[in-house]
Amino acid sequence: MARTKRAYSEEQCKWVLKNKNKYISYESITHDFNAKFGTDKSVCAIQQLLTKRLNIRLATKRNASHYTKAEEDWLMENYDKHKTYEELTTELNKHFGNNRESTSVREKCTKRLGLKGMENPTVYKKGNAKKQCPIGTIRKSSNGSTYIKVQDSAYSYQSGYREPYWLPIQKKVWIDHYGEVPKDKMVIFLDGNRENIDISNLYCIDRKISAVMASNSWYSENGELTLTAIKWCELFYTLKG
Repeated sequence: MARTKRAYSEEQCKWVLKNKNKYISYESITHDFNAKFGTDKSVCAIQQLLTKRLNIRLATKRNASHYTKAEEDWLMENYDKHKTYEELTTELNKHFGNNRESTSVREKCTKRLGLKGMENPTVYKKGNAKKQCPIGTIRKSSNGSTYIKVQDSAYSYQSGYREPYWLPIQKKVWIDHYGEVPKDKMVIFLDGNRENIDISNLYCIDRKISAVMASNSWYSENGELTLTAIKWCELFYTLKG
């Protein structure tokens, strides 16, 4: 005889969704669930309700360092919009209904996502800020990319080349000639030479087209061939729709 699936009422599910942020263990939420509804559900049963049916994971010690792809994408997109990790954490928790701590968010951003530049009050105290380098300073990163400082900030002296304080040199040259670069586009070197920042060697390309170019090995040391391939891709996507 087949086992019947354990059923949960709509009221019970709503209670779990409303109160999930109060708990950091499945034992504690199970205890309060049973007290609230007069049931005798096991910890395993409540854990399966949360993880399998409601797609919820409590911020237990085991899960504290786990971030979903959606959370990672949100952090990448919104990191520059906040001055402190406390502010960033508050907005992250509000957006996803979580109860993460700012220390966890800071570690995720700096060690896992490579996001740098936000103020860390445990390291930089008032009156102990490093000297600002001048606007117009040009530096190379470890991967060979060149950046130029375009804006002063209390955070721009820290490690990493973070927009809007630093810009890739080719992006700065393009902006000076044509204006802002749309969010879904990037500026490339047509001949692949990162040292050739002449405007005639730069092109603002859609990121999805850049992915097609790279996957098909259509980038060339001949800038005219590269531009021809790009134009073909642009025409393809225009006709497609």
